[in-house]
Amino acid sequence: MLTLVNGGEVIANARRRAAISQSALAGRLGTTKSAVSRWEHGRVEPSFRTVVRAAEACSVSLSSLLSEPGADPHDLSLLETGSQLSYSERLQRLIHAVEFIESGRRSLDVSAG
Repeated sequence: MLTLVNGGEVIANARRRAAISQSALAGRLGTTKSAVSRWEHGRVEPSFRTVVRAAEACSVSLSSLLSEPGADPHDLSLLETGSQLSYSERLQRLIHAVEFIESGRRSLDVSAG
């Protein structure tokens, strides 16, 4: 199963955009400040569902977080900028994007079930 490579960084960016503390985000997510800290510092990789919930808790669009410089390479906006790439490079980006989306769906299905 694929994971969101920079999940903790995405959570930190969402929290900073919302101008809230780790404690405040933890309260919104029903977790602890130390859990948020571990995600943000890369000691524990958050699930895709956690990243989505954190973005929602911060009222920040996940797609805007993922399209920032240094974002996850599976961001769909990269497909739009691929016109200068070869057909096989564009196809490979699309395959990676689909794999990434499917991994998130599986994570959500496992969490919900």
